[in-house]
Order: sequence, then C-alpha cells, then structure tokens
Amino acid sequence: MKTLLVVHYIQEVEKFKYILPGLGDVHVVYDTEIGLSNAKQWQHNGKMTTYNVGVPRRPWWYILARHCDDYRFWKKLPQSEYYKNRARQSYGSYKHLVWLPLGWLKRLYRVPEYILEHVKKLSPDVLITTSLSFPPLHIQAEYVMAAKELGIPVISMLTNHDALTTKSVMWPKPDYLFLWNGNHSFEATMYHGIRASQIEFVGAFSFEHWLNVRPTRRDKFCAKWGLDINKPIYTYLTSSNSISGLEVGATEQWRDAMKNNGQLVVRAHPDKVHLMAGIPGVTAIPNVSEGTFTQEAFQLAVDTYAHSEACYGINTSVFIEASLVGTPCYSLDVRLEDKLSMGGQSGIHFRQLKEILGEDSPKLVREWLGIGKELPSSLIVKKIIAIIE
Repeated sequence: MKTLLVVHYIQEVEKFKYILPGLGDVHVVYDTEIGLSNAKQWQHNGKMTTYNVGVPRRPWWYILARHCDDYRFWKKLPQSEYYKNRARQSYGSYKHLVWLPLGWLKRLYRVPEYILEHVKKLSPDVLITTSLSFPPLHIQAEYVMAAKELGIPVISMLTNHDALTTKSVMWPKPDYLFLWNGNHSFEATMYHGIRASQIEFVGAFSFEHWLNVRPTRRDKFCAKWGLDINKPIYTYLTSSNSISGLEVGATEQWRDAMKNNGQLVVRAHPDKVHLMAGIPGVTAIPNVSEGTFTQEAFQLAVDTYAHSEACYGINTSVFIEASLVGTPCYSLDVRLEDKLSMGGQSGIHFRQLKEILGEDSPKLVREWLGIGKELPSSLIVKKIIAIIE
C-alpha cells in the first residue's frame, strides 16, 4: 500500500502520526517549512519520504475565478462581519470583479506537467490531504486535481474545528471527506456542496495524542517555573493575533480579577510570547516562542494544563487540548474589550466551541470531538483500506 499525503506545512504531519503507521509506504508533499518537526526524525528513520514542492504560478483568470466563488460562498455563509471583512481583504486587485459569475473559469485550469508527472511516478493507492477549503495559496489543489485525473481516490481530512467556516469554499472537491461531528457535516453539505454519501465520521484524529497523557510531577513542574506547589495555579490561554489582537489588555484585566485567587500563568500563542512575558504579575510558560511539535514542548503544554485549576481565554482551540487533559476551560466576556476580540468570539466555530466550555468541559469535549470507544486513527485506517479495496 502506498499513500501520498499532501499538506501545507511539514509540521502538519504531526497530526497524522497515529494514522501513518497503518498506511504502508508514505510519501509526503508540502510547500512550506517552518522550524523543526518530529517528521524529520521519521524521515531519517526511513518511515516516510518527503518532498518540498514549489507552488506553481497560476494564471490571473484562475485566481479571479476562485475569488468569485469565494465571494458567493461568503454571501451565503451566516458568518460574522469580522470574518467576512477578513476574507474580502484577500481579494486584492480583484475586489471590484468578484461579483461577476466567473467561477466556471477555474475548470479550464490544467495541472502543471511536473505535478502530474510526480503523481504518476509515485503511483499512490490513495491521496490524503487536509482541508481543501483554502484560497489558492498552497500546492494541495494541483495534487488533488492530478490524482483525480489519474483515477486515484482523494480523501480530505479536517484537522481543526473551524476549517469549513473561516477560510474559503472547498475546491477541488474530494472523493471522500472525513469529519468530526454533525457540525462539520452540516457545514460541508450546506456551504461546500459535499454530498452526504461522500462523508465519513471519524472523529478528531488530530487531537488523539492529547488522550491519556501523563503530566510531570507537580513539585518538579513548580520548581522549574518558580511556582509554589501548595498554591493553586490559574492559566490564561491566548489566541492568535488574527483572532483576538494583542490581548495585553484582556490579560491584564484577567490578572487583576484573579490575583487574589492564586498563582497566575499565561500560556501564549507563539506569535505573542514576547508580549505576555513582559506583563507583571504573571508567569509566562513557555517564555520563548514554540508550538507543541517537539516532545519536550508537548509535555510542557500537558504539565501546564494538568497543574492548573482552570484555564481561561477569549477564543482559542487550545481550550480543546486543556479540556482533554482534564482541566475546565472558561471563555472570558470581552464585550468591553477591543473590537477584534469581539469579532473573534462572534464566529460560527466559537459559538460551537462555547457549547462545551465551563465546569464540565473535560466531560463534554470527547463527545464533541466525535471520539468514541474506537480511536479515530484505528477507524480511519480501516475506512481507507476499505476505499482502496
């Protein structure tokens, strides 16, 4: 069995790590590399082969056609004005033309020969990709088009809960779409034109590594970060700049409201660690910019969540991680905060996420993620093998 996985960033392979061992000879195509990843170790161990492929230069009429499709997608989508305005900014010089009915032009676009030949040479049994609901910025669309032209089944698998309502209309359409839950199913059929027969429910495989984690002993964690083992810890989880702005004001308000309750920690999004580390009265963990792609960074996230009495924030997917570790998560009321923060909280995906937040978030999160008795990775491998056979 040979599998071709196409992603934006090499780090995205981490989200598939429990699935790939069951998919035989794995080849990974990506177009952007940021930092380091355990994917490097897998490649060196001979478990997979990776290819860094440049994004082709697309003709102007193809870009216009995609924007015209997106314009109609955003008119139909009951999303907040914050996200609609963010989408409009991507139209650039085409902004006065997107209302035209020119979406059909995209079907005239042909896959560059070097990509078609690459897929032919690899001759995979299946092509797997992440969400195809992105503007034409990455390599995925061309590889999917090539696979479909060659009769290779295409499976799109969603790695996050907002993939279908914050980016773009799905193009090209996959043969199969692996989803988490009913929210995803409704969005896929209503807004992206996916047929019910193309949908498979598999659960949130990209969060499987947060199940059954083991935190470091509390005394060791506290000693390393200068915290008192006997006092409760409360943690603020920041969002990205594009969702909630800088969040300095929100963090300071939270600090002032919570300062008499215990020790205050901030776990910052990598793009604002330097800001959080400079706020008096809180401990930034980590104090350098990092994600959770290395085992050490992942363990630090687990420890921070596990040793916190509760986690707070505006609108962030790491609420899901903390809830899976077993810590209640609460969303702050930002009606008096800046407009960007309010915009982030007005999105469809946040309204869905908010349903599970609160004291019972550790109890509710697994069902919300669509994770049942059989783990997503096991279910996915079975379904892929059935598709190929």
